[in-house]
Amino acid sequence: MLLQQFVEISEAPDVATLERRLVDVTHAMDFGLVLAVVIADRPSGQRHVVRLGNTPEAFVEASRNFEGLARDPINRRAHVASLPFIYDQMLAPE
Repeated sequence: MLLQQFVEISEAPDVATLERRLVDVTHAMDFGLVLAVVIADRPSGQRHVVRLGNTPEAFVEASRNFEGLARDPINRRAHVASLPFIYDQMLAPE
């Protein structure tokens, strides 16, 4: 069942559908919250950032703090990973 949901996520025709499908699959996996951040570096040098999910607005605002992002192991991994990944103990700070 989850495999089909992952396929549907990858085929989302728009941002609203992508967000809804991400929330649905995380609920199916018994996670209450999800935050997906899509970062695209444009040829002009500007960075385009889109946040998707159902996280509380206060958390989304805190995630925009660049000093905090520099310490965040997920953010550090995202800068070097070209594929999606799951946060686990291997990424936890020492």
